[in-house]
Amino acid sequence: MHLTKSLGAIVLTAALALTGCSSQSNEPAAPETTSSPDPQPSPTEPVQDRTPLALVNSKGNSDGAATFGVLSVNAGCTHLVSDAGATFLIWPSGQTRWDADNNTVVFTSAGGEEVILHDGDEITVGGSGGPGGDQHPDWQDSLLWEQNPLDECRTDSWWVVGDVSL
Repeated sequence: MHLTKSLGAIVLTAALALTGCSSQSNEPAAPETTSSPDPQPSPTEPVQDRTPLALVNSKGNSDGAATFGVLSVNAGCTHLVSDAGATFLIWPSGQTRWDADNNTVVFTSAGGEEVILHDGDEITVGGSGGPGGDQHPDWQDSLLWEQNPLDECRTDSWWVVGDVSL
């Protein structure tokens, strides 16, 4: 029994000695702060700086294909509407900006002219496109987005804008 008490005292002394040699300070710990980072908007909250333009990091698309229809600007999206349906428009960030004061798309054409586009304008759009939607869910992954499209903007077809004319 005496050996057990002696062994217990040695273990306790060793533990106290090791604690005293640790790098911890004997000063009281600073109180922990409970501030959290700035709250992020939930996916259902609108983002204030968001425009209806899906922008890719590009100076433009020189593909020679063209399509035409009516520009639809609504619900945070831009589409080209024709008899074939709605086509999701993808804009080059180097040529496109959103004018929030006038609710217009301002596009700098290949010739350097600013083309101001309104909801409802009949336009011809140069560039290239392809199928989207559920049949081709990964088409967006190959693009370098500057402003990602909203999920509700996606349609069964997309078009990367290279040039625009009224």
